[in-house]
Amino acid sequence: DLMTSREMFRRSGLSANAMNKFISPTLAVGLFAPPEDLSAAVVLELLDFYALRTTASFDVRWSKGPIAKSIFGPLVAKIESNGGKIQGSSYVSRVETKEDGTVELEVLVGSKAKAKKQVVKADAVVFATSIKGMKSIVASSPSLGSRPEFARINSLRSIDAIATKLWFEGSIPTRFPANVVIGDDVGRLGMSAHTYFAIPGGDEERPGEDVTAISSDFYGSTALLPFSDEEIVDIALDSITKCDRAFKDAKLVDTAVLRFPGAVTHFSPGSHKNRPSQRTSHPSLFIAGDYVKGRLNGALGLSQERAYVSGLHAANLVLTERLGLGDGAKAEILETADDELHVKVARELAVGLDARRI
Repeated sequence: DLMTSREMFRRSGLSANAMNKFISPTLAVGLFAPPEDLSAAVVLELLDFYALRTTASFDVRWSKGPIAKSIFGPLVAKIESNGGKIQGSSYVSRVETKEDGTVELEVLVGSKAKAKKQVVKADAVVFATSIKGMKSIVASSPSLGSRPEFARINSLRSIDAIATKLWFEGSIPTRFPANVVIGDDVGRLGMSAHTYFAIPGGDEERPGEDVTAISSDFYGSTALLPFSDEEIVDIALDSITKCDRAFKDAKLVDTAVLRFPGAVTHFSPGSHKNRPSQRTSHPSLFIAGDYVKGRLNGALGLSQERAYVSGLHAANLVLTERLGLGDGAKAEILETADDELHVKVARELAVGLDARRI
């Protein structure tokens, strides 16, 4: 974990060509940072999970319909049908732990200028936030900051990201459905990477329209955050046009730009010692997110799968460790697929060779 992935690959004899054409683009889209700024241990986890164990998992999958409608809508409905309550436009500003094991949350509801304060008492709390959000809560909560695992979170880093979506008139045959852009232009703009994906079916957010939808994202994009939406769209267009001339004369009919400052976990060298476990030193506090450590199942490295699985596991911990809260059913956590045959054989050979050396 203390070694950079670039140093690990250099010592392994990886060629510059393989580094530039495969490793750097893969890490740019998988961990959102260049090899010299990533933990070698986490990079090995990522490559094992995505590129070796089940190679089909490396392909991009798109939701059939808008994510808000097809994924989050049913999730909210299920929570509410089970007696839960979703409170939007609110954020936790302070956490206080009590001697009886309960927790008080100070919640601000509404815009920051006119926010109303609420105090919520809880028997158990799962922090399901980004590193940036967790840092903000810890900074305003002395009862958390005094606990080593929460204090160490302040040493973790996060990465800025910008997501754009571009709609072009008509059906445009893209050269490749998924593209990772690196090189001088990316570095000059202060980004670690830029990607763009062709969304199959023209994107169900605009049903019935004859359009080509492109999802274009920028990672490590701190330098771009002050840019206007129009400037960011121009940068995306310039990059896409250089890579695929089919878009050279395409007519742009609509755009969307979303900024996510500090939203992505940065697995920098040496970060493992500061990453929290899901259990904490307080019996009622648990943490979920892709940055928690400990083997949850096969979902390793930075991934939405890991964040999701850690949420299920945190819910199960509440049931098993905060007894008396009810008889809720545990969430089922599926195991990932077994190694593909060629990887399984290679692992067995490697283990056998190590045993012979011993």
